[in-house]
This record gives sequence, structure tokens and C-alpha cells, in this order.
Amino acid sequence: MPARLRLVVTDTVLTRHDDVDRFLPFVREQFGFATHTPMVMLHAWRRRNAGTGMRVNAFSPTGLALSGLSLATLPFVPFLPWLAPVWLALLVASTATSHEFLRFTYRLRGAGFAAYATGLHTLLYALAVLGTGVGTLRVAYTLARGYAR
Repeated sequence: MPARLRLVVTDTVLTRHDDVDRFLPFVREQFGFATHTPMVMLHAWRRRNAGTGMRVNAFSPTGLALSGLSLATLPFVPFLPWLAPVWLALLVASTATSHEFLRFTYRLRGAGFAAYATGLHTLLYALAVLGTGVGTLRVAYTLARGYAR
């Protein structure tokens, strides 16, 4: 949401942010969005719209970078146990980049809901990192084949 808008929480109005209200469709949708992000950015750059305020997503670049490092570290933790604290620190740091959101969830429904929201938020960042990686490979393939205009 644009920063100029205000988020209001009420019990009297019921709305949905998305059509997806189940876990697996949510995962598929978020991964799909992330895979298309690099191509959208390429087209925006080619049309010189990148500097006009177009915003492709609302992820923190720092959070994405930390999530990416956390994901890259995870497969090595079983073989190199000393990496476990490094992995955990990267995971906590990536989550901490959204401290305002997490404070909001804590104030809204307490610690249990904040923990649940943190888990979903961490999953969302992981999907964004993995999907963006797949999308970047698609862009590289497209550019190598000369298809993007």
C-alpha cells in the first residue's frame, strides 16, 4: 500500500485482500508473482518507467538479501553444524526488517498471532527469493535467445 494511505482495523467491516484464503493457493500465487517480477522490471527498465514511481513489490531489499543468504546457508547446516547460529541470525535479521508489521500484529492479537504472522512472513520472503531466482533465470534465457523487446 502507498505510504500516504492509512491502515484501519475494525470489527465492523469485513474485507479480503486477495481471493486466496488457503495455504497452498497462497504459496502458488506468491511464488508466481515473484517469478514474474524480474521480467516486469526488465520491461519497465526498457520503457524507462523505472524512475517514475512504479513499484513492483513491497519487499524490503535488505530483507530479501538476508532471506536469500539464509536460504543459501540452510542446506549446509546439517554438514557444518557451526553454521546453525549464522543461519538463525540471518533468519532473525530478515524478519526484523519488517519490525513495524510485526509490532502491528503483536498489538492486534498478541504474541501467538505475532509468532504465526512471523512464520508466514518468513515463508513469504523465502517464496520471493526463490521465485525471483527462477524469474531471473527466465529473463537471462529470454535475453540470451533475443526474445525480450
